[in-house]
Amino acid sequence: MAYSCAMQKHVYTDFNRLRLAHQHMAVALDVKLFLTLATNQSMSLERMKRKTREFLARMDAAVLKHGWSKAPASERLDGLLYVEHEHSNIHVHGLMTKPYCNYAGLQLWAEEIWSELCESGSVVIKPVGDVRKRSEYCTKEAGKHGFFERQFFMASEFMAAA
Repeated sequence: MAYSCAMQKHVYTDFNRLRLAHQHMAVALDVKLFLTLATNQSMSLERMKRKTREFLARMDAAVLKHGWSKAPASERLDGLLYVEHEHSNIHVHGLMTKPYCNYAGLQLWAEEIWSELCESGSVVIKPVGDVRKRSEYCTKEAGKHGFFERQFFMASEFMAAA
């Protein structure tokens, strides 16, 4: 007698595997902060990445002072960064480490620095909460072609060149 019961098949797409891998990276990095850098204007993806790089460098410089660029990654803001809405109201979400300051101090520094870099923009830094859910939120545009290749980057990519 033939086995006739239909078996459930789970098919995992690259999209789902990549999102899951990003959750694992966020957990392994031990992220503590959820960062949003909004521009409230149009700009290129490359320009947004440059502004983000400058923001992270200025944050480290403001808190770590002289020699900040030579400080080890463990003492600097690090994390996973995702650009969203590339063609309208571009902004960045970040799952970030918390090497220095309290949340209120970080928010104050961030507001001052981001307003210099992007006058029309806004910045929010808050506790990450559930890292896995926050990672799902940050990767919601992952189904777009080339999302992880173009719109994802890590803060540590900028550290050697900062």
